Amino acid sequence: TILGLVQSAQAGVVERLEKAAKAHADLSAAMEVVAAEENLKAKGRRIVSMLLQYEAFGLLGDAPLREIAELLQVKEQMARKHVSALEAKGICERRRKYSPVSFALTQAFKERHGIGAQE
Repeated sequence: TILGLVQSAQAGVVERLEKAAKAHADLSAAMEVVAAEENLKAKGRRIVSMLLQYEAFGLLGDAPLREIAELLQVKEQMARKHVSALEAKGICERRRKYSPVSFALTQAFKERHGIGAQE
């Protein structure tokens, strides 16, 4: 009985991992299209990719500025400049204004690129 439960649990884990791997591959493909259409530079591309992953896999859908800075390997002040450029293009927006400051993709951006429509 216990081995049956373990086997069932493992099958569930494998299924979830396969779904996550497919979702990640789909996001990577979508990111190529988005980067070209939005004319994103390298760091902007990395931020949008992160926000796409937060949207797809995160609990809140927004990324703290601190984590964006860590991704880019820059200080928060420099990360904020890169995020501001994306905000100016209507790609992302500030979700939380106070500690921790966080950002997410705008609804307009998601609609423009068909993100989240498959849910």
